[in-house]
Amino acid sequence: MSEKMRVMSWNVNGIKARWPRLSELLRNEAPDVLCLQETRCTDKCFPRRQLHELGYHAQHSAGYDGNGGVAMLVRADHRVRGRNLVLGRSRGIGEGRWLEVNLKGLTIGTVYVPAGPLRMEREDSAKRGFLAALARQACEQQDRPLLIAGDFNIAPADIDVYEPAWLEGSSHTAPGERTDLREVLEQGGMVDAYRHLHPFDSGFTCWDQREGHYARDYGLRIDLMLVSSKMADHVASCDVAHTYRQGRRPSDHAPVELLIDDLQQCVRSVRSTKTFTRPKLVGLPSLAEAKPAAVQAPVAAQAQTITKQAMDTGLAQVIELRPTVEPSPVRELALAA
Repeated sequence: MSEKMRVMSWNVNGIKARWPRLSELLRNEAPDVLCLQETRCTDKCFPRRQLHELGYHAQHSAGYDGNGGVAMLVRADHRVRGRNLVLGRSRGIGEGRWLEVNLKGLTIGTVYVPAGPLRMEREDSAKRGFLAALARQACEQQDRPLLIAGDFNIAPADIDVYEPAWLEGSSHTAPGERTDLREVLEQGGMVDAYRHLHPFDSGFTCWDQREGHYARDYGLRIDLMLVSSKMADHVASCDVAHTYRQGRRPSDHAPVELLIDDLQQCVRSVRSTKTFTRPKLVGLPSLAEAKPAAVQAPVAAQAQTITKQAMDTGLAQVIELRPTVEPSPVRELALAA
């Protein structure tokens, strides 16, 4: 009998504020794994005991000064084989933004990509520097079954934005950030699971809390599930759980859920196939190189070459963003063969 695995991911925008809805989700949905972003609490205040009473073992990486924060909740009938807080060979850059566990041959990472180069962001958390580290992480694990779930704070293509003209040049849609996300996919040999299964649907996951944006579906698709390319054929479904964006005191994000049809066959298919030649990697950029001013290299207008025809058919996917300008900071990590 094949074993299925259900993984959900949710930016809760504060675990304390969202506790009634989070406990509701765990009781009603009982996912094998739930990846959380923006827990917004210290490790001391993280509700491990309450989660244990609900039947979940919890791993938590608290954010800097109580901001950010990511967690992994694993149902108690599963055994976690390993835990990792290092991202791109650096523990500091992933603090409160990256947590990885190994479970039944599958590596699952929960990620909260910085929203942009804000003043309160630490230097080593600059958005594009962080994406460079994430590309390294994916590249080094490309011969293993890997699932990266979380809030990427990037809408991969215009189809993932309710009105692209309104957000042109923002940190969610800038060509540079989209190029860096494409590098994570390409260097790690990964697939955007939702877009793979739903090429024509918007699939928004985040809506502003003000002015009835959710009711009007003025949303963005910035919460993603990335899977190893050889896993894609084993993903039975990937959908947005709107129930938990509705009702009393919802987060501004909806959970995303993914179902793996036959976990063991999925793991075997990835490990038995060498799809890529692992590139030779060099060191990460220094903190100075990761500063927003340094990493935000200019991008020419022709960088984004999605055609109007592609947009009209809804096939504008991340993998089709082919920049014709100089390499992005991710490429400059020298992920060369």
